[in-house]
Amino acid sequence: MAIDVGIVGASGYAGGELLRLLDAHPNFEVAVLAAGSQAGQPVPSVHPQLPQYADVVFDSVDIAQLNTLDVVFIAIPHGESAALTTQLNNNVKVVDLGADHRLQNPEAWDTYYSSGEMAEPWVYGLPELPGRRRLIAEATRIANPGCYATAIELAYAPLINNNLIELDDLVIVAASGTSGAGRKATANLLATEVMGSMSAYKVGGLHQHTAEIEQELTAQTGEQVTL
Repeated sequence: MAIDVGIVGASGYAGGELLRLLDAHPNFEVAVLAAGSQAGQPVPSVHPQLPQYADVVFDSVDIAQLNTLDVVFIAIPHGESAALTTQLNNNVKVVDLGADHRLQNPEAWDTYYSSGEMAEPWVYGLPELPGRRRLIAEATRIANPGCYATAIELAYAPLINNNLIELDDLVIVAASGTSGAGRKATANLLATEVMGSMSAYKVGGLHQHTAEIEQELTAQTGEQVTL
């Protein structure tokens, strides 16, 4: 039996990549593609890499419709998902790709995020971490980990679990492209600004994934990890 899924925020970069993955999965049936300003527009108008959806248009967000699904993925800006997820039935499995439900410490949210209030923490959805796969399988509310956080936590986990590193001086050097910043046009992210070059971004413990990484590495070690 196919698992009926919906994506809220399907017109964004994360929503489009998620749609590509779900479309190729044999067990999922994409039933709802909801988007805000793009509602009524054909899917390939913003995701030309998905021509198979040429006859599908983005829906507006309809809570009643979402509550008929098996799984709902939320791919909207940080600080906005909590207002939506509180309206979804408990029998609907919800996966939030944003940061709203990742953190357990409200002070950490206030430090690293400027929009909205931190929502109730959910099961952190990184199954490779010890003991996490079972919790994810049993949960109906899952917080998808951040991009940098995923790469860093998976790199450190085997080192930590085998006592191969000291925890008092962890240094992370990471680089990424600009798609993580979303579709909003920003001068310093234009192609002519970034091609052939690199620029420093939120260094010195200012990156928003810092609290998330510290939280999960601390949970693995039982000792406070500070980046």
